[in-house]
Amino acid sequence: MNMTKYLATFYNVLTQNEELKRLLVYKPEHGLDDPLSPDKNDIGMDWDLIDQVIMRSVVTDDLSNDSKCRICVYSGNRTPDKENYMYATQDIIFDVYVHAKQYDSIDFRLTTICDYLNKLVVNKHLTGLTKTRFLAGQTVMSPPSGFVGYRLYYRIGTSTK
Repeated sequence: MNMTKYLATFYNVLTQNEELKRLLVYKPEHGLDDPLSPDKNDIGMDWDLIDQVIMRSVVTDDLSNDSKCRICVYSGNRTPDKENYMYATQDIIFDVYVHAKQYDSIDFRLTTICDYLNKLVVNKHLTGLTKTRFLAGQTVMSPPSGFVGYRLYYRIGTSTK
């Protein structure tokens, strides 16, 4: 069992993906403003920006009207296999937060980010013993004021050692 390793792997996949960082950072000027346009600068490894938009835990108390979008990555349930004591499943959770007026109402940014996350991790062997499976998604019922949120659940198979 190495929950830290599993979470760190998912965190690294997110922080190293330029398209995802652009979706989280670039505010749309209008409905056709593409955050992935070659006219926009790469975020690169600008950790001042990355540390605002991809969190290693559920941190939302600093979100305000001038905030960018955010993904919080954290561990969910861990369930041992009843038939094989050497195997367990580990859930990984992503909470996605998007400012409703400044992002989502202009270009459906919340669903765009969620779709992109699925493309990035589902059916990929990122860590653990199995490919990442999508379990469920649901609305975050109490997002910070002015924000909309969506929670994505993923599962990987792991060793219990």
